[in-house]
This record gives sequence, structure tokens and C-alpha cells, in this order.
Amino acid sequence: MISLVTLSILLFEQSIIASRSIQWPAFGGSTAHTGFIPINLTIESTTDQLTNPKLVWMNNLTKGLSYSTIFADTLLVTSSNRSTDDSRLFVLNALTGKLIHRIDLQAASYTGPPVGGFEYMTYVQSVGTLEGLYLQAINLITGDIKWTAKGGAQWPTYPYGATPGLKYIYMAGGIFNGELYAVDPYNGTIIFDTCVFCSSFSCDWWTPTVHNNRLFYNSQPGEGSNGSFGEANPDNGTVLWSVSLSSEWDGYSTYWVPAIINDIALVSTRRTFNSIEFHAINLSSHNILWTYSCPRTSVIVNGSFQDFSSSTDGISAYFTCANGIHQVLTTNGRLVQIYFCQNCAGQPIVTNDSLISSSNGNGTMIFNKKSGAISMRFEESGSLALHPDAKILYITNAINGIVVAYVI
Repeated sequence: MISLVTLSILLFEQSIIASRSIQWPAFGGSTAHTGFIPINLTIESTTDQLTNPKLVWMNNLTKGLSYSTIFADTLLVTSSNRSTDDSRLFVLNALTGKLIHRIDLQAASYTGPPVGGFEYMTYVQSVGTLEGLYLQAINLITGDIKWTAKGGAQWPTYPYGATPGLKYIYMAGGIFNGELYAVDPYNGTIIFDTCVFCSSFSCDWWTPTVHNNRLFYNSQPGEGSNGSFGEANPDNGTVLWSVSLSSEWDGYSTYWVPAIINDIALVSTRRTFNSIEFHAINLSSHNILWTYSCPRTSVIVNGSFQDFSSSTDGISAYFTCANGIHQVLTTNGRLVQIYFCQNCAGQPIVTNDSLISSSNGNGTMIFNKKSGAISMRFEESGSLALHPDAKILYITNAINGIVVAYVI
């Protein structure tokens, strides 16, 4: 088995900073999708003087970029073009921005973000031009596509990508219902394909969550049916239990994934009139512990994608509402404070001492968790990723195709 350190040496032909712990790069920073990175940024600033960020590198790739992920000091990002069906994977040196591989993938109308794991492989989920669902495995050292697995999908978008588990890669799909796929990471064999929310019609814009080797799913309600959060057997996909989440039908897309920590799942439900509710669910009792409401949902950040996922560091939960990011206690849902930011959206990145969010018109901001004040601001907006060792913030803009990296 090739270690992350060995992979860094093979990719860059030099020994550079390698990840000290196993990474499962995915939306939200891990398979549990918490958005939490347990590091201290320790940004020195005062109330009247912000710390200036330092640009490390910038790379103009192509329009239509996905959410970026970090694996063994590589920055992984895909692109797709609905008019030409061009789909690519870009593998960059995360520290220098140097392009290592530019790989043509299966023709697709939409390509999700890559996830890395299982030795030196990365996995990319996409929706093909003939409404097929694809998962491709790419060797990060050679740039070769090792295998392609195919499932069913109906004109959907999956901006969260697939989720690695202990033994399999899990991905969302389905033609008429919400289906869950498990794929062997070494040969692409589909282990199971099962319906996890069969009464909600086809529902896209979600991905399963893996926490402590347990597999969870969450759906927006279909016409005439409630949304649900539940657990499936990771070996065969059988639904073990589910919780009905009363909500109003508002389209065929979910727009969030559950964030799970300390056996508490933070699950969203969208309501009409642009409101949204966040629920805390106990994974042992299956009870809804509390519900927190945002009067109005957030916007879509320029260069990012629509997302209403929450973040959590285990002590607090963080919800992006129209007037800012609301911090509440995970034990009881009590409001602690609001980080005021105009037109912020998407899942925030949370560290031990900071909160990072992107906005329309105000770029990207880092907040001090203790004071609630802004300690650093960036002009660019888009999807965010944070290197835990090098403390580099990556801002990926899907519209202009530019990735910038700032050391913080």
C-alpha cells in the first residue's frame, strides 16, 4: 500500500509536506461532512485593522469548475460543460499550483468534485449525456482511468460528489426514486443499488454521509410525501431506520447533506417562502432533539453552487441564513451569536478558532469565533477548501474558472 507521503514524493519528485493523518477529502472536509477542521489559524488582527492575506498562487483552469478537494498535497477539481459535454479532472500541486495532470473524463453534462482514498486513487461522479450515472476511478500517479462504473440517473446534478466508506464508494442516483449505490473501489463492481426514499420521486443534489462506519441519507420531500433522514446498512443498502421530516415540496433537489458529529446529525429541510429549518437528530434514539428556523434562506454565492448544509465542531452548529451565520449549541439549539455577513451562503468552514464563509459582493471572510468579528477578508468568492497542514485557503470560482490560494 502506498502511503500519502510516498504519493507526494511520486507526484512531485521531492519530499514535501505530506498530510499527517488519513484524509477522506469530500464535501465538508470529511465523509461526515461536518465542515470542521480541528486546527488553529491564530490570525492576529484588531477591530480596526484586518490582517492582509498573502496570495500563494493563482491558476486559470476553465469554466464550470466543481468544488475542490485536497488529498496528499494535491488539489483536485473537475470541470464540465453542458453544451460540449467536455469533462475533465485537474490535479494540481496544492502548495505551488503547478498542474500535474489534466485528464479527459467520460463525456458528461455535469461532473461532481473528486474524492480521494484507497491508496492513490481518486473517484469522480458524473452524469452522462444519455442520462447515465458514472463513477470513474483515476490513478493519481499515472493519470490513467482505471475503471468506470455505470448506474441510472434522470437529468440530475450531484455537486457534492461521491462519499468513501470503510469498504465501498457510495453515491446517489436514481431514475424515478432516490437510489443509493455502493461501488467496489478497486474494480468498479456495483455491490448494491437500492431505493432509500422510494416515495419522493427522483431527487438529486445530495450525497450519503458516512460517520463511524455507518451510512446515512437525507431527502427533500417529494410531491405528497415527507422528507426523511435515515440509516442504511453499509454492506447491502437495506434501510435500518428513518425519521420523517415534515416539510413542503419545493422542487426535486435537496440542496444539502447531513453533518454528523458525536452521534448527532444536523439535517435541513426547506420550506416554501424561502425559509429553511435545521434539525438535530440523535442517532441512538432517533429522536429530533431540537429544530432551528431561518426566516429566509441564503443566496447562491457567485462562483459556487446552491447549498444549505450546516457545519459543526461538536460544541456548536453553524447555519447560514439570509442575515448571517447563526451559531447555536448542539445540545439544545440555543442561539449563541450571529456572524453578520451580507449575502453569505453555503456551508462554512469551521476551525478551532475561526469561521470561513464566502458571499456575493463581499468576497470571502474569516471570522474570529470568540469575538464574532472579521479578522481577514479576500476579494474572491466561490467554493472553499482549507489545507490543514499548510494552512492555505483555496477559493474556486466555477464561473470564471480561476482557483486562488492564500496562506493564512
